[in-house]
Amino acid sequence: MKIERVEITNFRGIDHLALDFVDPAGKPLDLVVLAGPNGCGKTSVLEACLLSCEYQALPHGKEGNSFNIGLKSENAEIIIDIDAGSDKKFKLKNTLRSISLEDLVMSKLQNGADVFSEDSISAVWSFAKERQNASEMQKKLKDSVEYFSSSRQQVLAGGLPVAIAGNLESFVTEENVRLKILKSYCIDVTALRGFRRNDNSPKNDPVFESLALAWSYFYPHSKIKFEARPVDSRHIDDQQLNDVRRMNFDLFIVDDLNKKIVSVDKLSSGEIEILCMLGTFAIVKNKPKLLFIDEPELHLHPTWHRAILRALREVLPDTQIICATHSPDVLDAVEYYQRFVLLDENDPRVRLRNSRALSEGGRD
Repeated sequence: MKIERVEITNFRGIDHLALDFVDPAGKPLDLVVLAGPNGCGKTSVLEACLLSCEYQALPHGKEGNSFNIGLKSENAEIIIDIDAGSDKKFKLKNTLRSISLEDLVMSKLQNGADVFSEDSISAVWSFAKERQNASEMQKKLKDSVEYFSSSRQQVLAGGLPVAIAGNLESFVTEENVRLKILKSYCIDVTALRGFRRNDNSPKNDPVFESLALAWSYFYPHSKIKFEARPVDSRHIDDQQLNDVRRMNFDLFIVDDLNKKIVSVDKLSSGEIEILCMLGTFAIVKNKPKLLFIDEPELHLHPTWHRAILRALREVLPDTQIICATHSPDVLDAVEYYQRFVLLDENDPRVRLRNSRALSEGGRD
């Protein structure tokens, strides 16, 4: 499932914009990179697509007026063309309108929610959004989308108890707890391994191997492994062993060669970023069909900017990745037809291109 085309009218700072996410042969792209100066509309494109896919956990607008979706005028329109494979194509047309105080009051009366609470965001959005082509496709899209916003920042949770939460079926929309969810999963599978009676069972869960592989994309000569262990196994007394509920565990990087063990909480912000981004997809059962990332280079050293999309492509070979970036290294790491540079019509580069033959142009 891939987005072939998006057309946006009167949404946030965009008057009108149409982008065709296809390669020179006309096939939908697996990877799309949006670039351009601040305020050109990169994030607006991502979030217009997300809104059309029924994604309701956008971070923008939650501060203060949580119900404001930022329309440029009273009405906005978003049209996306979907290639669902097997020669199946869909067009989703969504008309959005600005939300008045009367709308908010009516939403409260109809849904019984506190108008100004975050719990009412979904109800208000449903009330404000007139779906002209609602279908099963939108429901499928809603359950097949993951988003990493530019405001993502992980909470360092420290040690955690065994929870036995089971396999995760879908993605975590609360961005600041991805590290905690990853830790909890690794702790649980380690605990469950202790209950296995089959001596032929693998010593390590595939998720740990996936984390080590992801790490190797950025540290190619590293021989580390990931393990879930008690927070301080050196000082566990008999009383703690008799009451495991009081014990906390953590996810560690283990370097046997150099005899080092480091909690993932002690990693740099960039290392935590790649661990959470790639680890998220190692622990979910159903991989996303569409992945949107605002600033994939966030927290990363420039030498890693070229590696992040390649690593994601390896981890998610069947997922369409659409991202917005400020990094020239991220932009240079992809093919020319995967780049979409958004520029204001008054930008000198646009005027220069318009003065040339259209056949010389790229996708600027």
